Amino acid sequence: TGHWTVLDGRLKGRDYVMGSRFTMADIVFGPHVYRWFTYSIPRPELPHLRAWYERLLTREHYRPRFTAGDVVTGAKS
Repeated sequence: TGHWTVLDGRLKGRDYVMGSRFTMADIVFGPHVYRWFTYSIPRPELPHLRAWYERLLTREHYRPRFTAGDVVTGAKS
């Protein structure tokens, strides 16, 4: 959880990891954050991380369809 707390702090006041533009950094973190929010685990409130993830979900080519996490969680697209 510590690394997500660091990322949450980095996202404060930013739309994306590197600032106002969507970059490879967002692409790299996206699948990991998807699994973290999908798994049924206790997690702290990280409002900037949540808002960033919600922004990713609005991007036409980002919307997750299937990841290894779906096998574990049974999540449906």
